[in-house]
Amino acid sequence: MYYTLLMGFEHVRAVHLHEIGHSELSNTYSPTMKKLYDKVKILIDPSTANPDAENPNKKKPRIKMKKAEYRQLMLDVAEWQLRFKLWHMTEDTVVNQFSANKSGEINQNFGNSLNYVSAVLQGFGELMSGDAFKRDVKVSTDAPPDANDPKRAAWEEKQKKKEDAEKERAERMRRATTPLTDDEVKQIQGGQISKEIATKMFDQINTAVLLAYYEQNGMFRGVDKNWERLHIIPQDIRRAVDVSNIPGAAGKDAFEYLIDMSVGQVNPNKELMRIPLDRQRAITHMAEQVQVKKATSSFLDLANAFDDMDAGVEKSEADNAADYARELLAKLKITNLPPDADPVESVLFLAAKAHGIRNLQPQAADRILQHEPYNTLQDSYRAVVAYTSEQRGMVMEHVWDTYLKPYADVILKAYEEKLDKKMAEKKDKKKDPKQNQQGQQGQQGQQGGEGQSSDGEGSSSGGADSEPDISDNDNGDGQGQDSGIEITDDEND
Repeated sequence: MYYTLLMGFEHVRAVHLHEIGHSELSNTYSPTMKKLYDKVKILIDPSTANPDAENPNKKKPRIKMKKAEYRQLMLDVAEWQLRFKLWHMTEDTVVNQFSANKSGEINQNFGNSLNYVSAVLQGFGELMSGDAFKRDVKVSTDAPPDANDPKRAAWEEKQKKKEDAEKERAERMRRATTPLTDDEVKQIQGGQISKEIATKMFDQINTAVLLAYYEQNGMFRGVDKNWERLHIIPQDIRRAVDVSNIPGAAGKDAFEYLIDMSVGQVNPNKELMRIPLDRQRAITHMAEQVQVKKATSSFLDLANAFDDMDAGVEKSEADNAADYARELLAKLKITNLPPDADPVESVLFLAAKAHGIRNLQPQAADRILQHEPYNTLQDSYRAVVAYTSEQRGMVMEHVWDTYLKPYADVILKAYEEKLDKKMAEKKDKKKDPKQNQQGQQGQQGQQGGEGQSSDGEGSSSGGADSEPDISDNDNGDGQGQDSGIEITDDEND
């Protein structure tokens, strides 16, 4: 209700359509995320562990884990969270376009409404105006306790957190607005990446994927100085990432290639764009192109019109599709594919990148036309949803591997060290009961009687925040939240 009153009913309708788009289209993850989900669902979605449909209110038995198992689970969760940030950015791009497409069905420009909402609610308006990172961090609404008050120590600790948060905000501002130096670029190219640089690059690449939609939607003109106002430094991405050997990226710099994958190529190949967004129909389409070419060449060359009749058994649809794919790859001068690359899958992936993530979704015609060979409109539509979701996942993984993986590895390594440190501290506290008791009293003092606080964390830009979302209050044994997991002592650790 607050957002509705703040934005106005007409603009919030675009947000409603955005969420409807998620319910209709955001129905799967990328291949790697699917594998990770099977490992981490016990923690990120506890309802999936030992579900009891007959007794939903029955308390689930606690799952026992050794510390080594729990440590690996937490590392998997951290990787999941980083991958989820990219998934969230790409899916927001898709459903923003879903919402904007409804402008032709309802008498309202939902694209303009999305721009307005992003400027006000997501914080991009602050960035454009230069006001980001300048807000105060409100830690407490109460007066400081007396010097001899038992709560004084907790209040002073919160004041320290406020000062640290303000320093961190200033440092994030500096990192976000300062281009990489030549030495930093060399460090990235040499694999010697600091945590600060990894965080900066991870955040701005993720956010660029989302902001590419708003650039195409007319919220800002896509020149470098405007991207920089939004804390995206295109030259950083151009210098840090090499795309020269990637099939389909010839002639593009790394930033241009990234934006193309998000919103679609400016002048895409027409043959790629004619391939249907449905695997079965796409293969049939490619096979038919071979037959059309044969029929056309036979009509123009009557002397050889019946040569194919003596060539033996007619090729299958799959073989004809593969022949067409090879010819198209040669026409596009794609020569740097792996030796074992499937030509049909390679062409389908090139087509997906040409469309761009935002356009990999059913079109208006798919909702009213029953395509062959499907028996019902519902089956036809579901096939398009499934295929476009699959292709978005493939493009997303390509973005991860090409742009984000080096930085994610550094962030995950830093988190691993932090996790090991916390688990070691917890182990030491168990050996020293007095220290453990003092720590618990300190935590109780922090929680008692104070006013509302803010931790100063998160991304004020409304974009990606690369820090794995593991609270500093987590004591390293999984008891920071009731996930149903019980950590047992491992004699081998």
